[in-house]
Amino acid sequence: MLDIECFSFLNRGLESDMAPVLIMATNRGITRIRGTSYKSPHGIPIDLLDRLVIISTSPYNEKETKQILKIRSGRGSAAGVPVAQRLEPSPRKQEDPGSIPGQVRS
Repeated sequence: MLDIECFSFLNRGLESDMAPVLIMATNRGITRIRGTSYKSPHGIPIDLLDRLVIISTSPYNEKETKQILKIRSGRGSAAGVPVAQRLEPSPRKQEDPGSIPGQVRS
């Protein structure tokens, strides 16, 4: 988790003409910014939060999951895994970042 000094560094970096694309993922709600006593959405300082585009993601529904598994099974990556296990997201991948580009384009 980032503290106020890290956010300050990122904020300065984003002001550069050669600033890279910064992608952050979080599931935190209104929470304290580490290193301060202030609370803000996602634990991100308000001045940095104003520069960000927030894209909400949602888990795949059953139809989308089956379509993905059908495509992947041709490559063998889904073979041998029970269907119920494939429908449940792993703890490390609760939100699917693969759905973000589709939301950005729309």
